[in-house]
Amino acid sequence: MKVVYIADIGIEGGATKSLIELVSTMKENHDVEPVVLTSRSSRLNQLLTNAGIENHSVGHGAFLQGAPDSLWKKPIKWMLYGAHYYSHINSSLKKALEAVDWKSVDLIHTNVARDDIGMMISEKTGVPNICHIREFAELDFNCWSYRKNYVKYLAEHTDGFIAISQAVKDCWIRKGIPGEKIKVIYNGVNGSIIRKADHSGWENAPVIKMVIAGGVIPNKGQWQAIEALCGLPEYIRKNIRLDVIGGITRGYKNRLQKPLREHNILDLVRFPGPCSDLYERLKDYHIGLMCSKAEGFGRVTVEYMHAGLAVIASNRGANPELIENNKNGILYDYNNISELSGAVEKLFTDRKKLIETAEKGMASAEKYTKELNAENIYNCYKLITGR
Repeated sequence: MKVVYIADIGIEGGATKSLIELVSTMKENHDVEPVVLTSRSSRLNQLLTNAGIENHSVGHGAFLQGAPDSLWKKPIKWMLYGAHYYSHINSSLKKALEAVDWKSVDLIHTNVARDDIGMMISEKTGVPNICHIREFAELDFNCWSYRKNYVKYLAEHTDGFIAISQAVKDCWIRKGIPGEKIKVIYNGVNGSIIRKADHSGWENAPVIKMVIAGGVIPNKGQWQAIEALCGLPEYIRKNIRLDVIGGITRGYKNRLQKPLREHNILDLVRFPGPCSDLYERLKDYHIGLMCSKAEGFGRVTVEYMHAGLAVIASNRGANPELIENNKNGILYDYNNISELSGAVEKLFTDRKKLIETAEKGMASAEKYTKELNAENIYNCYKLITGR
């Protein structure tokens, strides 16, 4: 089976990580010949080439865009990304049609619902297509669309959808996508390459280390983690450390550090920036925080679990689908900072609970592997193509 994958225009983040793992696993474990179409030539193309996966840069833009945090940046991004989308829509389609022998292609798989070139190729070639829905769009990234009534367009020009959680599926049904066209398939990660934490020293550890990883933006909730730290009793707070891992602007970092300055605990929180060795670093922490307003799946949550960290997550998005409260993790009411502080305090003071939560999380993580994810998606391919 030959499948052409449409990569998002961005090359950072969970969606691209998932794409790389998916195409590699499909090539290794199933009779899939993957071809990836990227927007621009980048290190993603080099990674794919190194893995022996055919890939082409065709220049497509995205019709759906997330709004930047700063209001003054929004009109600039709206114009720049709009100009790229409209000016490349025809040329990128032409390049895509020329780059691949479409008579040999069985299926088109668009990796995110922000891109429409796969639908346009499907119209031209008659090749069926599916679209991966990995976010809530307006809810989590304040997205705008260059397409009028884009949900209707997606519904009418896509043969099937894969949602990464039930929460995402329910959201897009409310938007207008027919429920029968959406199949829930949870993401998976390559847990075998994630270093595991050693729980043997946790019971007497003098300092508990926490991590919150991902894009550092308001909707990801790093501010809640910091405010919760500030709200801890002093005897606990001085024995807690927090790393905020991810790309961050200087202005937003200053905003996040403001309560730390007010409490004179600036040294308790580090901002290492983005890192390429997260799977190596996770073993050095005890608690993984997921404080998002609307997490479509929570790839980093599963990464915490695979690494053997105890997870504390907000009760929004897909988090309750991954976390059974007070068993394989702890859920707190989003925006309830005192409840988040209480969860941290509970795990700090009750080390047996800390270890038990981490161990149950590790066991649960086995449901979210790249192999299982690929197998479920492959079965979806067979349903769509009739093979």
